[in-house]
Amino acid sequence: RVGLAQAEQQVAAEVARAYATVVSLTRSVELSDQNLASAEEGVRLSTERLGAGAATQLEVRDASLKLTSSRLTLVNARIDLIIARAELNRAVGGGL
Repeated sequence: RVGLAQAEQQVAAEVARAYATVVSLTRSVELSDQNLASAEEGVRLSTERLGAGAATQLEVRDASLKLTSSRLTLVNARIDLIIARAELNRAVGGGL
């Protein structure tokens, strides 16, 4: 009987941790998506400034690098969220 209660507590704790991870990573994806939009705007603005002679090619490349980095960060955040959702599904006894 004591073993069963301990097992139930362990499962409840695992579900709570998995859920908290999903919530946290969902927010991370949202923030990464916002950062991506900002980086896209940065490329647009630096390209316009270059065309107007107010920016250098280096500034445009830097903005492009930030955009690439933002895309990679978003992809990684989405992957982490998918994994966390699968772990939550497993913790609540979902199917394989």
